[in-house]
Amino acid sequence: MVDITYFECPFCNKKFTKRAFISKHLNIYNLPIIEKEKLVLDICYGREYIDKLINDYVSEKFSIYELPIDMSKYLTLIGVKRTSKEERATNRYKEKYTKSIEEKYGVTNISQLQSIKDKKKATEMSKYESYDDYITSILKRLKTGLDLYYYTDKHNDTITKINNTIKEKYGVDNISQIYEVRQKNKKSKKEYFEKLTYEEKLKLTESARKMVSHRGGFSSKPEKKIQNIFKSMGLTIECNKMLFGYNWDIVFHNFLIEVHGIYWHCKPTIYSSDFMVLNKIKASDIWAKDARKLQKAIDNDHRCIVIWEDEITSKNDDELKLLIKMRLAENEYYFL
Repeated sequence: MVDITYFECPFCNKKFTKRAFISKHLNIYNLPIIEKEKLVLDICYGREYIDKLINDYVSEKFSIYELPIDMSKYLTLIGVKRTSKEERATNRYKEKYTKSIEEKYGVTNISQLQSIKDKKKATEMSKYESYDDYITSILKRLKTGLDLYYYTDKHNDTITKINNTIKEKYGVDNISQIYEVRQKNKKSKKEYFEKLTYEEKLKLTESARKMVSHRGGFSSKPEKKIQNIFKSMGLTIECNKMLFGYNWDIVFHNFLIEVHGIYWHCKPTIYSSDFMVLNKIKASDIWAKDARKLQKAIDNDHRCIVIWEDEITSKNDDELKLLIKMRLAENEYYFL
């Protein structure tokens, strides 16, 4: 024999076998909706059990879909039901989401997947002429919003709140003062830079190199010596000039003169290809970079002349004048 649970109406003592039936029955008493919903839950499950479920839900132990009974309407009426956005912000959801994504894809955020990045990029590319145009558009909108936000009371209050939280939690005035944070930032920047192509790296540093060039650039002692020799010969030159995406030590007509330091450019007659500059950069990588720069000059109908540091330091002014004349003559520029 099957046991049947009955739900009894407290007003007329009529019994019902289903929650929906007693809920419909209570409509005849014209109770306020929140009182009616509370009464239905109390009759069917008991007040103590309902209070426990409400506390569990409010403390984020359950989502609305994980509760053992349907009480969404009542939670909404008493003002504690979370929106989808609020639900996604709970620690329980974040932990569950992260664990699920990590088990399935090996990442903690779905946007870290290369396939998702490519799909997002393709979608945006279809709206703009290029991905760069899309990024420019986003940055422009962000700048407009930030310009309206910066230095407002809300902005100042936010900064104060952030600083107080950092001070209270970590005991420092700036998050970058924490060693672990600095190391993490350093690692992230290194990983990002390593993923860039050579052309992307060149473009990334272009503005900085232009600024150096605009200020007259930095000239080493050997460079200054060669500059003075050119000037003493009555030749008009430009120093530290940006051309074709590169900074050139000396520009004379269509000649690009590069003064190479023995150590920094790893003179091949002195250093082997596997020599490490500052224990970081291989000599072979430096030679490859210099070769690309030289090829860029050739591709743009310019000639590149390299003068090594030891060629300069071992000669007096007259000998250097002769050296420059010989190098220019080798590249078909002759003095009358």
